[in-house]
Amino acid sequence: MATLKIKNLNKTYPNGVHALDDVNLEISNGMFGLLGPNGAGKSSLMRTLATLQDADSGTVTLNDIDIFKHPTELRKVLGYLPQEFGVYPKVSAEQLLDHVAVLKGVSNSKERKELIHYLLNKVNLFDKKGQNVKGFSGGMKQRIGIAQALIGNPQLIIVDEPTAGLDPGERNRFHNLLADVGQEVIIILSTHIVDDVRELCSNMAIMNLGKIVYQGSPIAVMDELKGKVWQKSIERNQIEEYKNNFKVISDKMVAGKPIIHVYKETNPGDGFAAVDPNLEDVFFTKVYL
Repeated sequence: MATLKIKNLNKTYPNGVHALDDVNLEISNGMFGLLGPNGAGKSSLMRTLATLQDADSGTVTLNDIDIFKHPTELRKVLGYLPQEFGVYPKVSAEQLLDHVAVLKGVSNSKERKELIHYLLNKVNLFDKKGQNVKGFSGGMKQRIGIAQALIGNPQLIIVDEPTAGLDPGERNRFHNLLADVGQEVIIILSTHIVDDVRELCSNMAIMNLGKIVYQGSPIAVMDELKGKVWQKSIERNQIEEYKNNFKVISDKMVAGKPIIHVYKETNPGDGFAAVDPNLEDVFFTKVYL
């Protein structure tokens, strides 16, 4: 079993932004969700773990590999799907994976071909192996991105904002693929989409302004909020009034009318009804209250 240990990690950029503020995490096999709003520091953490940038202080180890002292050793067992997975303009899916396999040290051409065909089958793109990747849909590009991340039997796979821009069908297919892969390795899923974490991850952390503000299971943190989240349907022109008088966790439109969730230890009255907390309630409570 692989274990990733992140201790006291700090990173400040030249413009003064403290992107990583004393980050501590321990992650084992399976899907781990890293949730946070845009600008929370998620991508900074992912780039640091992928050895694409140095930290100012702190340590990261994957099993017995110190990733800052031995970045090459980490890269041998790392799969990385960045937020923007760039592709060469006139390269087929098979050629792209072949190129990555060569870079990852798979030198035997017969072994490479077998591996590439296996991966193309795994991500359901074998019948598209001769097509140019640039013409693929967003979901197909993400699937070829996962295929390249799986080359070399990685122990750690980092996936940064993987479902942004995917339609519901592509998102479901991608979720199934990640869940299948994540049984045997560590997959860190960095996202601002709450449902991605709720549907896929047994453990998670919430990040805001460079800090970890929660780590644990989605179920446990939702249990913490039980009996403290209240719901009410209001008029659109009442939103500001309620925000001034209550700790409003979220407001969303349902059938043309706003439904608000508020946080309170006891029943606020005024027509509010108790509601089972969801992960979105957790997210807004940890980040904004």
